[in-house]
Amino acid sequence: MNYVNYSTTTQAAQSGKFPVTIQGLEFTQSQILEIQKIALLGGKCYIIVEPNGSINGVIVWDGEILPLQGIKAANIRIVTTTENISTDSGLYEEARKIRFCEYTSDALIDGNLTIRASDEFKRVRTNLELELLRGSLDVKIVNKTELWVRHGLLSDDDEIKLMIKKRRSRRVDDNGNVILKASNGWRNYQKIVLSKGTPNVWYQPVVLSPTTLLNRSVWNSLTLEKDTGFAPDDELSIRVLRTIRKKGWFTVDHSLNTLNFRRGHVRLGVAILNKYVITNLVPIRYNLWINSIIENGGVRKQYNRSLSLD
Repeated sequence: MNYVNYSTTTQAAQSGKFPVTIQGLEFTQSQILEIQKIALLGGKCYIIVEPNGSINGVIVWDGEILPLQGIKAANIRIVTTTENISTDSGLYEEARKIRFCEYTSDALIDGNLTIRASDEFKRVRTNLELELLRGSLDVKIVNKTELWVRHGLLSDDDEIKLMIKKRRSRRVDDNGNVILKASNGWRNYQKIVLSKGTPNVWYQPVVLSPTTLLNRSVWNSLTLEKDTGFAPDDELSIRVLRTIRKKGWFTVDHSLNTLNFRRGHVRLGVAILNKYVITNLVPIRYNLWINSIIENGGVRKQYNRSLSLD
């Protein structure tokens, strides 16, 4: 920024007599206009502070910072007035230009650039709000099969991936020394990368990769559109069935002469990763349970699946 020292003294050491000239005033005004360009960081048209009817707000109109008056209405118009300055040497017409914006119910007119819809102007978020939003992640399950996601601001390096909680086996070298301890960690399931949405807006993500699952929903990617009434052969269901088999398919309630089939689940997660580092993760469950169907004098197992929050 350029700078003017108004407190400087003359060679005769006199202060407080800085000359006021047209060039000096233009210099000062040009610096104010330079500072105003900072407003473009938030865009060309937005609201910094909403008015409350008694206190004016602040609006940015095509990069220009202006007061905003009135109570919220359908449209906003820009008003320009001028003032004359009268001195002993004469009248300076339209010497001052005063500009402000105000809410109005006046209709929009094609070609009239002094009035715009209020929806064109959104309030910008503060740095604190942006910090809170950055990297945030929410997940909800609708109808037991629909996965919905809402995330905060994401960078170009951020990715949303489907994860699975998977045990990593211990590894040893030829001499029996442990080179990698066993652990339960999160792994990217089937290399599935999910689509991003608009920050802070709920949406249903679709698969971006691998190409074999392109544009599928998460549910269809997991079940491969299998009929839930038959024995499943998708990978996740097989994982659950292995666990169920270890515990036994069912328990018998002799008093009621019924079979109580077991249920199981696999832990999944929706995660934000930045260069392979998990910055946020919401765990979910892929559930599988078995119902007993009595038919033809025998018992048939019916398989059911669902998603739920962990």
